[in-house]
Amino acid sequence: MPSAGVVLALLAVLHQSQALHQPSPPLDIAVYYEALCPDSRNFIVNQLNGTWHAVGSSVVNPSFIPWGKAKLNGTDSSGEAVITCQHGPEECWGNRLHACVIYESRSTEQRLDTITCLMEDQTTLREVAPGCLAAAGLDWATASACAESEVSLQKTLQFGQETTQLQPPLTSVPTVTVDGSQSGEKAILADLLFFVCQTWQQRTGETPQGCP
Repeated sequence: MPSAGVVLALLAVLHQSQALHQPSPPLDIAVYYEALCPDSRNFIVNQLNGTWHAVGSSVVNPSFIPWGKAKLNGTDSSGEAVITCQHGPEECWGNRLHACVIYESRSTEQRLDTITCLMEDQTTLREVAPGCLAAAGLDWATASACAESEVSLQKTLQFGQETTQLQPPLTSVPTVTVDGSQSGEKAILADLLFFVCQTWQQRTGETPQGCP
């Protein structure tokens, strides 16, 4: 029968082996954007969407913060917060609709597919939005009511707070962080899939399926 010391040593080796084989958490990719921003559209539609579908949720965990360069300008006569957006009132409505999609989505795929669709035809947002939500399995009546509600206002203000807390502060839209850091943002915006594949390989020693 092995001694207590040998048993403890074997358990330590087993624990270390299990720790080494724990899967690495996905890269948290946070996109600080605006509903009607052309550069935001380009990144979400042409890079983020393709990257997520290429490498999957085990490698990439996207999140969305629709605020950008919007500003909180006090309150109106009823005491409601007044928000102005870089691309006008329609973008403020769009940001609130996006907030409702983020709030109502049941999965990353549903959220990403809906936001990608909304961004793809952002110049006709009100016309395409019902179809985008329906295609993703979300209810348009619920979302459109949400976009005019206190829920979306509070969610949007929360996104504004998250944006103003960025360090370094946001100066361009979109701003993208990976695991909370803006380091390497030029490379991220230039070729997200390459950046993700390279970062994952450096982190884990493995190249994800779907990488070039």
